[in-house]
Amino acid sequence: MSESDSSDIDTSSADSSIKVENYKSRKELKEAVLKDAVKKEFLEQTRKHIVKTVKKKLVRTHSLTEQIGTAPRKQTVGRLGTRSDSSVIHVQLESVVKKKMSKMDLDKAIAMIPICTGKKDVAEFINICEIAIKETTEADTPILLKIITSKLTGNALEVTKYRNLETWGAIKTILEGAFEQKVSERALSIALNTARMAEGESVAKFASRIEELYYKLCAASTIGLAQAEADI
Repeated sequence: MSESDSSDIDTSSADSSIKVENYKSRKELKEAVLKDAVKKEFLEQTRKHIVKTVKKKLVRTHSLTEQIGTAPRKQTVGRLGTRSDSSVIHVQLESVVKKKMSKMDLDKAIAMIPICTGKKDVAEFINICEIAIKETTEADTPILLKIITSKLTGNALEVTKYRNLETWGAIKTILEGAFEQKVSERALSIALNTARMAEGESVAKFASRIEELYYKLCAASTIGLAQAEADI
């Protein structure tokens, strides 16, 4: 082989090596550019997401600021301040107003009044009527008295139909005088002091019996007294 041929072969090999190197360089450059583009795209998307989130927070904060009139500040409980100071939570102490006990509704009072025949139901009738009169207003009393007199039947009606029934006191006196057993004040006092709950008797029934004795004793002890003296 001549020197010229050998030289051509070397030149060709060198050119091939250069081409390979150039190809590798172009490939690496292309990959680097692609990676850089992907990185930039990721950073841009991240930036946009952050900007969007911050804008939302700013809009929410601005809206809240417009509602309260000032920028939000840390609130302190228990510190003295004026009403215009939004950083202080003001606790208003409302005065406790005791409600006046309301009177019973007239319809309810009417519904609770039973029929009175003048037999063994007089004491119960009087007690219930006392409650109805006491728990309703004075304006309802005239109507209530008419209802009470309309509940009188049998013997109770016979002893009251020709009497003056304009007041509850008059009705009560007539019924007690006609049907209640006459017992002395001393006997009633002894009965009240020695009263004991019977075997099998309920607490409610025992309390009702004691209450009845008490009312009878009060009535017996005020016989012949003027109304003002009896109230004492």
